[in-house]
Amino acid sequence: MNFDLHLKIYSRKANNKMKTRLMTLLWLMLILPGCKNDADSITGTFSSMHFVRQGGGAIDFKVSPTTNSNQWQAIVSRYNYRDTTINVLIDSNADTSPCFIALAKALNNGVELSGNFQQPTLPTGTWAFVYLSSNGKDTEVTNTGLRTTLLQFEQLVRNKIK
Repeated sequence: MNFDLHLKIYSRKANNKMKTRLMTLLWLMLILPGCKNDADSITGTFSSMHFVRQGGGAIDFKVSPTTNSNQWQAIVSRYNYRDTTINVLIDSNADTSPCFIALAKALNNGVELSGNFQQPTLPTGTWAFVYLSSNGKDTEVTNTGLRTTLLQFEQLVRNKIK
């Protein structure tokens, strides 16, 4: 009888350990596939920069290289809360050269895209998002220095469509 009692207690402890291990394994199987691997999303080259301003002054456009190395094409798809299609060409000059160089490096994965920038979470205001696009997938630029330089394309595009 003493042996049966000892076997039952040991059996319950083993079952509890097994349940704990099984539950941990199930949780890991559910959680880990949902984790994004940033290294996968920031490899390779990109085809264009996608800029989105939400809130006041709303605008949505893509900037991509042309066959002329001193010129970039911007296609505006949304302006002042209306869908549109406006094609503009932006010429490289002494003022725009830093923007062009930074974008060319970013498109060819020559600069780190990830950084510490985070959008404000206020319920009102204006927000600017800068993405690099490849095969229909957008990767957000959070490197503060690169982002600040690429934000200058907004004014270049706005100047062209006025």
